[in-house]
Amino acid sequence: MRKIIIMSTAALVGFAGNTQAGGFSNESLNSTGPLFNYKRFVIQGKAAYVKPNRDYENATGTNQIGTPVNDSSSSNAVANYKVVDGELKFAIDDHVDCMLQANEPWRLRNEVSSSFNGRFEQKKFFIDSLGLNAVCSYKTPVSDRGLVRFIGGLRTTDLEATRENSIIGAAVPGVPPALAGLEFTNKYSFESDTRALGYRLGVSYEIPSILLRAQLIYDSPIHSELSGTQKIFGNGLTIMPSTPVTTEVELPQSITARFQSGINDTTLIFAAVRWQEWGAIPGFDIRSSANPALNRTLETGWSDGWTVEGGMQKKLTEDLGLSTSVTWKQGIGGIYTDSWKFAAGVSYDLDENWRISVGGSASLLTDDHEVSNGAGAGLSSSSYDQGDDWAYAFGIRLQFAVQ
Repeated sequence: MRKIIIMSTAALVGFAGNTQAGGFSNESLNSTGPLFNYKRFVIQGKAAYVKPNRDYENATGTNQIGTPVNDSSSSNAVANYKVVDGELKFAIDDHVDCMLQANEPWRLRNEVSSSFNGRFEQKKFFIDSLGLNAVCSYKTPVSDRGLVRFIGGLRTTDLEATRENSIIGAAVPGVPPALAGLEFTNKYSFESDTRALGYRLGVSYEIPSILLRAQLIYDSPIHSELSGTQKIFGNGLTIMPSTPVTTEVELPQSITARFQSGINDTTLIFAAVRWQEWGAIPGFDIRSSANPALNRTLETGWSDGWTVEGGMQKKLTEDLGLSTSVTWKQGIGGIYTDSWKFAAGVSYDLDENWRISVGGSASLLTDDHEVSNGAGAGLSSSSYDQGDDWAYAFGIRLQFAVQ
């Protein structure tokens, strides 16, 4: 039982350090971890605070009628955010384990300054989500030491999105000539029409005596249809009232492979790799049935992405465990560049049932050059450099478990 104590920290380390390098997915590479907890009942809650620290430099841009914008670049263009996650695991019998999870699997926070040269292309894009997952597994011995586990379940996601860009009055159909030279805010607000549904399938091979586990998890794409409004306002005026619009998004499918093994009585190593099909989202089509002239496509330029993680867990005392990891995320294009995350966490057993864990990470977001065109309600554009920036995160988890 001594080695099992150190299994708790790795999920927290991954949870505490998600940043925007690999798209707006926020799920850990060990999302099914609670299923493998040796105790029959486990309930835990996690929270993390993320500070991305992303600057846009050497910015240029034009407004919707092609006039160059000569203002400034933007600092801290990715807003800070919080993430919470709750999980419940219970064993039905010696073969079947199930887990329920409420989380925020998709999160995007991009917000530039009001004087940013590229604000006519985009100045704010927020995505929030609420995910509910129900997953069960069936395990059966295949040898004296090993067992195979089959995993399956359903996932649902509810999305909300807000996008804003500046728009010059002359680009708005029917605007009075007196307002043609003024700058307004073009705002889209969306939420899911119905809760989108997907599924999760997987298989693992385990040797519990040495904490060996090799698993493969497939998460299906999730098709989400959203409805909302578009509104153009500013300078104390509303020049286009809220108009109904719709859009849809195919949240990407993914395949995750993970391996872990104890190497002695106090040390465990783990590694994981994930592929996500971000290239399946070429853009967001915004449609207005009331006014087809408002139809727009916001192109993403994204490509498929990879995430690779490796780390170690160490039992320091009977009650104290340490975990460290390094994660590389491939940039998928646009604002999403390659990143390296360095994370560490500790867990402490308060008694035989309660455990508290804390973790933190520092992520190096690498440099790149971004060019975007044709967003908003016209032919606006932006171009800027992203230098090497550091993002930080801190997380805490409390777990109650009984045999």
